Amino acid sequence: MNKFITVAFCLVILIFSINLRARAGSELNFDIGVHASMMNSYARGTLDDWFAARTGDPTDQVNAGASSFFMIEADWLFPSTAAFIMGMGLSAIIPPSHSLWGTNLYFGGRQELVLSPQIISFSMPFKISLAQDMGMYLKIRPALLMGWVAGTYSSSTSYLEFVPAPGFGFGLSGGMDVFFTETIGLNFTLGTRFVQTALCFKNPASETGFSQPILSNGEKVFVDLSGTYITFGLLLHL
Repeated sequence: MNKFITVAFCLVILIFSINLRARAGSELNFDIGVHASMMNSYARGTLDDWFAARTGDPTDQVNAGASSFFMIEADWLFPSTAAFIMGMGLSAIIPPSHSLWGTNLYFGGRQELVLSPQIISFSMPFKISLAQDMGMYLKIRPALLMGWVAGTYSSSTSYLEFVPAPGFGFGLSGGMDVFFTETIGLNFTLGTRFVQTALCFKNPASETGFSQPILSNGEKVFVDLSGTYITFGLLLHL
């Protein structure tokens, strides 16, 4: 379900961009990018504490997953001077299903937590020309973020299915665009984000149909998706 939402969102971005470009003619330009992470981290928050309480081992952490991701991004660029360009952007990451993964083997069974985080970004990119003749731009991107997680926890005695419970935050990134032709270029980005989301699972016994895990001190469990990342990607300028 998480991947379906991501793919659907990416398709909406592409279709909307192409349609808007056709309507606007030469008044608007677009940068569409496909990026891969070279480095990425998640703070995880109280997720480690909850998993350690389930396993009974305080050293257990949800740190065995693959934190890498792909990202689809589209920027709508407003008419401006050649030296300074601003616009609006949308992006969505496509993570592995086991980005956050913790496991504990014991005699007669196994405990496993598998979560896939999703982050959607609504941003306002600023591009500053460094060498216009060479197609080099410095890009700064403040963003509003929406994130959630989905996945499962399983053991020999219980099974929990986690569902999206969106949380909001913000991010800031900076990088460089280098265009080799009028339409094709590369991007390098370093960024940081601050966003957390509730860990929420299906519970038919609850009045709402959902519940949130609680630690022994009464604190509800939140997954902190804050972290730093580096991406490298291909750009298409329309």
